[in-house]
Amino acid sequence: MAMQRSRCLTCGYAEVACVCAWVQPMQVPVSVVILQDAQERKCAKSTVPLLQLALPQLEVVAADDDLTVAELKARVQQAPEQWGLVYPTADSQPVEGLAANKDVTRPTAWLLPDGTWKKTRRLLHEHPWLTKITAYSFSQAPVSNYRIRKVPSPSACSTLESVAWVLQQVHHVDPSPLHELQRHFVARWQAYQPDAHQR
Repeated sequence: MAMQRSRCLTCGYAEVACVCAWVQPMQVPVSVVILQDAQERKCAKSTVPLLQLALPQLEVVAADDDLTVAELKARVQQAPEQWGLVYPTADSQPVEGLAANKDVTRPTAWLLPDGTWKKTRRLLHEHPWLTKITAYSFSQAPVSNYRIRKVPSPSACSTLESVAWVLQQVHHVDPSPLHELQRHFVARWQAYQPDAHQR
């Protein structure tokens, strides 16, 4: 039987990959909610735990928890105009355009599906109420630094990078602490994992 690695009691990662030294908790002016696929919750490479460390107000809703999903659905349906869905749908609007237009009302809550592209597409299919939210995508997203996981295209971003881009573009929040945290996470992962696990 393989021995389990000791985990840091603060960040939850294996001690060899502890990121506590680079966590800079941030307060942001909007709500951020992650709707997370059940399998993604078990993925060691997920950036959502990093977001939970950096954004204390972050809300993570497990997609397989019917009760919390129902509660989220009710909140969204009560005021859909206050929400923005970060996902590249057929009719999604560029978040950069929203940032440039001072005359439009900006969302006060952002919802991001979290999982592989296949899993997030399934989340939208299983929860059609998500399509009632105005969807936003990226037309000028920065080059991703998340190089430890296969992605469908070079322009794809991690969930952390997606949150950082929205906060920077729309709400003028300095995303440096988020990028720094992910950079160290990636570096520690690359130091202890074989090249086959990296893109």
